[in-house]
Amino acid sequence: MNQRYGPLQLDVPAELVDETLVVLRAPVPPPAVRMRVAARESLRPSFVIKRVPVVGDAAPALEDVGAAEERMLAATLDGFSVLARDVRTLAGRPTLVVEVSFDAPDGKLRQVHVTFVVEHTVLVFVATALDDASFSAVRDQLLAMAATAQLH
Repeated sequence: MNQRYGPLQLDVPAELVDETLVVLRAPVPPPAVRMRVAARESLRPSFVIKRVPVVGDAAPALEDVGAAEERMLAATLDGFSVLARDVRTLAGRPTLVVEVSFDAPDGKLRQVHVTFVVEHTVLVFVATALDDASFSAVRDQLLAMAATAQLH
């Protein structure tokens, strides 16, 4: 199978399982309030795209994948809560969009998870940033990116 991302292209032997993980980092954002100190490097918004092959004969239901992800996050993150959950169409496919928040050493963080099930593959796009007034721009950026996905 031939894989390409940006300038990287490689041939992956068929016997290897593709669990692609792509990490994208936004530039350090300006402070939401002009008098506030700019965010530290560790607080830059980040975007992760992960590919998870499904084991078994049938593709899982989108809602089941989302519920499993929420249980895992709730079990591992302090202060975890689901803020919004919505099924919509992105990139021509049913998509689960879940927004969550949780505690982190640098403060409260918020994430939006955009999940697609494509045959025997689950693709999850995740944006993470501070839980503040600037998060809506991060969410919009992830949704716009996910909407451009060409899923085969």
